Amino acid sequence: MTRRAAVIGCIVFLLPWLLLDSSHAAAPKTRGLKADIAFPRDSVTTPAPAAPKPPCPHERRLKRIFYYVFPPLAILLAVLGGWLWVVWRRMRHTTVDLRNEILRHKTLMDTSLDAIAIINQDHKILEANRCFAERLGYTPDEIVHLHTWDWDAAMSEKEIRENFADLSKTRTVFETRHRRRDGTTFPVEISASGAIIGGERVVYTVSRDITERKRVEERLRMTQFAMDRASCSILWVDSQANIIYANDMACSFMGFSRQELLGRKIFAIDPDFTPEEFLKSNAILFQEGSTIFESHHIRKDGTTFPVEVHANYFEYGGQFFVCAFDHDITERKCAEEALRKEVSRHKILMNASMDGIAMINTDYRLIEANQRFAQMLGYSSPEEIVGLHVWDWDANFTEEQQAREHFSKIGYDNVVFETRHRRKDGTVFPVEVSISDAQIGEEHIAYTITRDITERKRAEEYISQFAQMVDNAPSCILVHDMECRMLYANQRTFDTHGYSAEEFMALNVQDVDVPESAKLIAARMKKIEEKGQARFEVRHVRKDGTMFPLEVYAQKITWIGLPAVLSICSDITERKRNEEELRKLNEELEQRVARRTAELEARVKEVEQLNEAMVNLAEDLHRTNERLERTAAGLEEANQELEAFSYSVSHDLRAPLRAMDGFSQAVLEDYGRRLDETGRNYLERIRTAAQQMETLIDAILELSRAGRVEMISQEVNLSALAMQAADDLRHAEPDRRAEISIDPGLRCRGDENLLRQMLANLLENAWKFTAPRGEEARIELTTLTDAQAAAEGRSGRTVYVVRDNGVGFDMHYAAKLFGAFQRLHTREEFPGTGVGLATVQRIVRRHGGEVWIQGAPDQGATVFFTLGSA
Repeated sequence: MTRRAAVIGCIVFLLPWLLLDSSHAAAPKTRGLKADIAFPRDSVTTPAPAAPKPPCPHERRLKRIFYYVFPPLAILLAVLGGWLWVVWRRMRHTTVDLRNEILRHKTLMDTSLDAIAIINQDHKILEANRCFAERLGYTPDEIVHLHTWDWDAAMSEKEIRENFADLSKTRTVFETRHRRRDGTTFPVEISASGAIIGGERVVYTVSRDITERKRVEERLRMTQFAMDRASCSILWVDSQANIIYANDMACSFMGFSRQELLGRKIFAIDPDFTPEEFLKSNAILFQEGSTIFESHHIRKDGTTFPVEVHANYFEYGGQFFVCAFDHDITERKCAEEALRKEVSRHKILMNASMDGIAMINTDYRLIEANQRFAQMLGYSSPEEIVGLHVWDWDANFTEEQQAREHFSKIGYDNVVFETRHRRKDGTVFPVEVSISDAQIGEEHIAYTITRDITERKRAEEYISQFAQMVDNAPSCILVHDMECRMLYANQRTFDTHGYSAEEFMALNVQDVDVPESAKLIAARMKKIEEKGQARFEVRHVRKDGTMFPLEVYAQKITWIGLPAVLSICSDITERKRNEEELRKLNEELEQRVARRTAELEARVKEVEQLNEAMVNLAEDLHRTNERLERTAAGLEEANQELEAFSYSVSHDLRAPLRAMDGFSQAVLEDYGRRLDETGRNYLERIRTAAQQMETLIDAILELSRAGRVEMISQEVNLSALAMQAADDLRHAEPDRRAEISIDPGLRCRGDENLLRQMLANLLENAWKFTAPRGEEARIELTTLTDAQAAAEGRSGRTVYVVRDNGVGFDMHYAAKLFGAFQRLHTREEFPGTGVGLATVQRIVRRHGGEVWIQGAPDQGATVFFTLGSA
């Protein structure tokens, strides 16, 4: 097109001259012409020349225009056409170059292994390559609609906006995390630089996935950390015996810094090593690959310590290296020395023991015994009894077969049992034997400790007789703690009040006092606390509702390590009746004084006799009280013995129960195929009964401990204790799904261990009875509002609530739930011992609180409790 413009310009430039030349050519030219052809004069007449035509004014103007206007216009058009042609040529080359550059840019972005993106000032993607889109889980069309904060997981929108200005000005390399479309994140390294496109400032980002690099770095850090934190010293030594690496433990062992150790010769820290020894050990390592030997190392302060060296050969980069793992064996050396000393001490301890100690081999033959064991059997030295068999001194065995059958049943691993031993003179005495399995070298032996329990058996007999005497005492004897909870009562107390033992022990002193007497309990307890004893009269209420008077002598004692009150109560119904008759008689005498003065003198003697009888009665009562005081003192001593006896009984009961369970299992395993289904069923029942009995013993001891353990009052986080108990329940039954909601920040003052036990029992109870609900089971620990607490009659106190949506219960049986061994369901329906809520009640009362329960069948249960005052 520019070429056409140039041609047109030239034509316009030459057109005036062409027109002028043509006009001149058309005019006749006569001047100077000669006739080339001669015409005959006769035939041709030569015309006369015409006169010249005068020029026209319009013609002259047109000529001027042609001469002065068209030439500059033609030049201008020619120049303009040439310039347009040059511009077109440049634009054409520029367009081709730009198209090629865009093609190269697109090819580079699509083939790049790094993610590339161009981000504008609105933090949106102007362009991104396929790698960037695929790495984030998008298509290239979807990625251009995202903002920077949609994929950057490390910075918020505010931080990205604040940092954009810095990124668009300078080139920056940094690490961050990107978020994929599915929400997963991964680490990246970004190189960001600013640029201007079309007057708009943008940021070019090149991001590289550094997940593998991070893994490698993490492995390197973990390897370095493991080596630096290894429990043994690690040294790397080159072929010239130079230390090239030492871990932290090596520096700690020898007291050097790492810089001080690196570059040192191995001979500088190991006095047992010489260059010759080093060369020999290298030769061994080259052949075997590794070796173990003992040596010594020198600390920085000059002291030495023994080490066990595990040296390993390896080659890297064509060079030979030794990696040595050095273990400080100072303790092992000391242990070996201590073992040598222990052998000698063993002899001393055996001979110094007050119990008989003996070692028996698998043939039931005595191989070693101390002096005490020999004396028990009536021998002068242990050498006399070495070689005897068990049936030679155990009076329960008359032959070898009985002994073998007995020990095959009870085993040898930590078994305690009672038996009778026979002395040299034939007399027998009771003993308690503790037997343990041990191994000396390759030989199994039974290690027995024998204690003469003759005196203990006498004491047990005495305690049994004393307990029978207390039960048959004519007075009511009971023990309660300082919160008036029952701890002990004799049979007379149960019979007098009309309760069974279980019912009475679940009561409180306030439960058996008439309301008028219950108001004075605090004053009586304060008097007992201050003076140690008190005497007063009360009226108690029997189970059938009848009331009767009692005279009580109360004394402060210690019961199983806890302060308690021993009360000896005498029924004074008859005395009160006599006093009432006497009062009525006196009133009658006073009324008769006015009208029967004469009869008064006659009755004075009768009154004096009656008074004398009353004095005698009072003296008898005084002597009775003195006997009761002596009985109380004896009872306190007996209570201490009963405490030890209870632990002994629980211990002695467990041994036969474990034996029953163990031997039943052994019979099932060894002879199960010989028994029919009924026989195996009987053995399974025996095992189940033994395990149930052991569980009941544990429950009784737990209930007992809850009432006698010493309380340590402190600030307790109930929410944390409840969460721990809930975690234990979930861990015990990981397949069980239940919603457990615990209010945070529940605090109180009390004994942490007892409160942990109480919350564990309550949550375990709710967990158990919500099992039929499946995944809909809900358990909640919260507190009542002030209005709700006031509605429950506990205004001003914090009322804690444990609520569940379990099977519930009938409120008709609510009073029985806190009694020991009280159950509303069978063990097949819900397992348990029946003492959980009784333990909860005892712990709550020890904290000065109260506990009650509400519920309905199939509507869950709610346990309320308070702890102390508001």
